[in-house]
Amino acid sequence: MAHRDVGSREARVRGMLALAKDRARAEPVLARLRAGACWDDLSLRERLTLARGPLVEYLLETSYGLRFEDPDRMVDLAKAACAVADRLDRRRYGRQLVADFRARGLGELGNAHRVADDFEAAGQAFGRAQEVAGEETLSAAVLARLSELMASYCADLRRFPEAISLLEQARDSYAECSDQKGLERVLLKLAHTLGLANEPERAVITYLSALREMRPESTSWLPLIHGLATYLVECGFYDLADSLLRRHPRLYRRAGKLFQYRLFWLKGRIAAGLHDYGKAEGLLQTARLVFLRANQTYDSALVALDLAAVYVRLGRRKEVILLVDQMLRAFQSLGIARESYASLVLLRRSCEENRSGEVLGIQIEALAKLLPELASPSRRKARDD
Repeated sequence: MAHRDVGSREARVRGMLALAKDRARAEPVLARLRAGACWDDLSLRERLTLARGPLVEYLLETSYGLRFEDPDRMVDLAKAACAVADRLDRRRYGRQLVADFRARGLGELGNAHRVADDFEAAGQAFGRAQEVAGEETLSAAVLARLSELMASYCADLRRFPEAISLLEQARDSYAECSDQKGLERVLLKLAHTLGLANEPERAVITYLSALREMRPESTSWLPLIHGLATYLVECGFYDLADSLLRRHPRLYRRAGKLFQYRLFWLKGRIAAGLHDYGKAEGLLQTARLVFLRANQTYDSALVALDLAAVYVRLGRRKEVILLVDQMLRAFQSLGIARESYASLVLLRRSCEENRSGEVLGIQIEALAKLLPELASPSRRKARDD
């Protein structure tokens, strides 16, 4: 067994050296492609220079870069990368390195299908990636990335225990291969997923772990601070959340408009938790309207629920009824009105019947927990995997 392990390590090292040589030869060709040249612009010699491991890496890099603007093209390029990976020379790279390429390609293909909202095809690609992983020993880096991508797939399907387990595996693998950026990214995803799984206390603890790992130059400070403040609010620590946001105003000033809108929303929730209902109303109403103007209908509807809770506290039931009617129209445009209709109608009727504020608060809280279950993965706010 020891001799086999030594032989495997030597084969992987030889494969990595061969890949390093191929990358060096391919770099001038890749530079041309990144500068705007097309495949047809390349000479036969340039194509042959590129047509090895570096081509798989380039196709996956380009595929991933299209995740926001062209998911269908993202899928096509990931398929092409898988086809090239299947034809790689095992004598040149060794079986394990080729398995790394194949598993990585299939994982990115699964993620591309997920982004394109084809979850059946995504599951099939991830299943094939797992088969490759079962046949060969993959590197820690590839195992980490594969676990991370599969976790996003499971989270979109609201299979949170699986997603959490996969993210914990990815965290350990990124730590093993000293990938700091990967570790930071996965800790943030793990914290957010724990929050979605209704485990806000564990989410806070994980955000604090990410805070200890985060380097000063990291670009992830804003999602970390915002996520930590959000789940401090979920735990009822409104003063701590308020203090945290006050210490990091510059992060939001440099962020895009959507983060500014989410800051209004979060500050409105904090103000409501601190019983400053006048301030809460202003902030939440502002957040609801700017989300509407930005065509963020789902977020606007969620803000409306927080605003409705404030109106219940203030005894303004007519405003709650108006918000319910607006939410019904919003949910209908999102395709989730059928499932939410009964809960909203019940809330409206309770307002008309002058039911107690406690009853109305319970109904609003139940609806707030129900809505994420009803929203399909195609309406997720960001695809960052």
